[in-house]
Amino acid sequence: MAKLGFICLALFVLIAATQVEVDGFKLRRFGTGFKKIIKDGIRFLFGRRQQPQTSPVRPAVLAPANSNTQVDVDEIKPTEAPVVNSPYKRTIIAIKQETSYGQYLYLRGGGPEGKPIDIRHRIAPEDQDSFYASTSQGDDHLDWGSNEINQGRYKDDITPQGTPMMWTTNDENYDSAVGQDGAGYYNINVQSGHYWLVDIDMDCSQTTDGWFEFKGYLTWDGQIPVENGWEKNFKTGSCQTEDGPQTFDKADPVANNHIGRCGEFNLVHFESSMCMIHSLADIEQWAKDFHGDEKTVEE
Repeated sequence: MAKLGFICLALFVLIAATQVEVDGFKLRRFGTGFKKIIKDGIRFLFGRRQQPQTSPVRPAVLAPANSNTQVDVDEIKPTEAPVVNSPYKRTIIAIKQETSYGQYLYLRGGGPEGKPIDIRHRIAPEDQDSFYASTSQGDDHLDWGSNEINQGRYKDDITPQGTPMMWTTNDENYDSAVGQDGAGYYNINVQSGHYWLVDIDMDCSQTTDGWFEFKGYLTWDGQIPVENGWEKNFKTGSCQTEDGPQTFDKADPVANNHIGRCGEFNLVHFESSMCMIHSLADIEQWAKDFHGDEKTVEE
């Protein structure tokens, strides 16, 4: 066996030194000197085979110096981007108007130069066939027009004439409620019946320094205007707030619209300059004081 090994070594040295071509492939010289050739040959014939590589050991990341805990790198999550404050703020608009059975009040309005304001309705009544549930679907803007392209219809044949409002009362024993029917008892109402309101999220960045303008549009059966539908012009006054009277100086001086604040509770009377603005926190507290600890629909 030893003789065979030396014979193979001699052949290997001869081939490596003369760079003989075998089967078209030139064998590479293993060294530049005779000693290097001998060493390469011995290593080739008698050296240990290279051990197969195992999977690399996954490193562990040490916890802080005062801790003996090791943290697996797979458990380390990338730092999440900070949440950007949304321009949408909850806004409530209420219009006091006594109506007859079959009358529906819509809201129309907008931001600077009459541009529409993005909104999202917060109330989703359980009765999906109700007037409010049907017509609030696809109503994504507060604007001065009638219906939007994808806005839902009431009973499939009544085309909405703006942003639908909900008739509300403070009577806890009333036979319908906002959460179920899209109209009726709503504990945000601490006044009386015949308060039409919308409870929405509004994009305040599309208003004028937080201010917007609006008017009510009154209809029969949700589609036929009462007279011409619009509130009659009235002299726009200031709004009473907890900080005293406030006036929107950039309001349209000719249109005489109601003015409101994004992110607040806005209360006006139909065809009247009466205007009150309160914080939503105050309204929630008044509702709890009036009705007890019952939670509001949106909570």
